[in-house]
Amino acid sequence: MLRIAAVSFIFGFLAVGLLLLCFAFGLAVIADARGWGSTGIWSGVLTIFDFERTEEGTETVIGAGTMVIALLAGALNAVAGIVLWSRTSRRR
Repeated sequence: MLRIAAVSFIFGFLAVGLLLLCFAFGLAVIADARGWGSTGIWSGVLTIFDFERTEEGTETVIGAGTMVIALLAGALNAVAGIVLWSRTSRRR
């Protein structure tokens, strides 16, 4: 059961983490190409994405909120994996 939880956690964490990173990089490219000012997806310390255009250049931050969401997704996936495993193992 621990192996099921660990594998489910890792796959959920990696899938959501990579999806959020690709989304943030894509949004940064679009924001720079279209000349957006400053924009972001964040809530205080848990910044997911922040783009800022200044006179010196542009700055993109992919923050700790990305890791927090990926960790939560991994935990939810681990719980779902354990529940599914326990339901299917009863049928055998």
